[in-house]
Amino acid sequence: MSDVKCAINDSGRQLDKLAREIERYLSCHPEAADSVQGIVHWWLTQQRLEVAVNAVTRALELLEKNGVVEKFEGPGRVTWYRRRVTSR
Repeated sequence: MSDVKCAINDSGRQLDKLAREIERYLSCHPEAADSVQGIVHWWLTQQRLEVAVNAVTRALELLEKNGVVEKFEGPGRVTWYRRRVTSR
């Protein structure tokens, strides 16, 4: 029975998270309108991509600060990251 209760609680948390993602998208794009499929494909994918890009950027900044990675200018003047090479 506790497994069912956990699944219900997890579903409730997932539903709340999903509702917040949709609300966040709508606050940035107040004129947006789409089908369920479009919302999943466009709105939620974009929201999750933005969150992931921000999180990865912060993680890379931390790794750079700790000397694990270094950034450099790659093709097209885009910032790239790689494992920091140490002198022997």
